Amino acid sequence: MDVLILLLIIILVIFISRNNLKKRTEELTNNLENFNKEIRKSFTDMCEIKQEELLNSLTPKHRNILNSILENNFNYAGNHWAIQQQIFQQQELFMELNKVREARK
Repeated sequence: MDVLILLLIIILVIFISRNNLKKRTEELTNNLENFNKEIRKSFTDMCEIKQEELLNSLTPKHRNILNSILENNFNYAGNHWAIQQQIFQQQELFMELNKVREARK
């Protein structure tokens, strides 16, 4: 009887944990989508000279990310850890964007 209760508890914990991780992944994906919209808006609000300056200052990796955001074909990761990595890369890109946008105002 004790083994059955323990097994039931373990199954319940796994089920709850899996659902929490799934909801967290969905929340991170939504945050990343909103962040991409903000990056797109910030980039398109810049004058063409600043846009060119930004594109020239970006690494090839960040340039590819920015192009995928601007073309609406950004591939969102499917798991929690990978989405967090994408958010980190977007933050780096956004910092570069703000640095160029704020320079020589």
